[in-house]
Amino acid sequence: MNQTVTTTLFARIGGTKAIQSIVADLFRRALADNDLKGYYDGIDMNKLTDQYVKFLSATLGGMKQYTGKGLRKAHNRFGLTDRHFERFTDHMAEAMRGADIDESEIEEAMAMIMPLKKEIVAG
Repeated sequence: MNQTVTTTLFARIGGTKAIQSIVADLFRRALADNDLKGYYDGIDMNKLTDQYVKFLSATLGGMKQYTGKGLRKAHNRFGLTDRHFERFTDHMAEAMRGADIDESEIEEAMAMIMPLKKEIVAG
């Protein structure tokens, strides 16, 4: 019997440990970015990091379902623009490069994340 095993992007990049490392680096980068850092004032970064690890894990195929706030509800109050989204996703790609993720897998991850823009950017 010939069975094809499909491995999720989450598994291919190293699972939870890799996602935790990527998210930690991502937020270090975002907090150092003048265009983004003000949005984190007063935010519990430990809680946000935990939520984002869960969200990114689910997005990349590691969890069946993310049960946190919906994207629109979580981001609506910030009035984020296309530029903010682009800066954040650029930092994410750089964090993935910093974790030695293959460029093809970074492109695959970005292809999964970019369609979420309409839920995050005010408009």
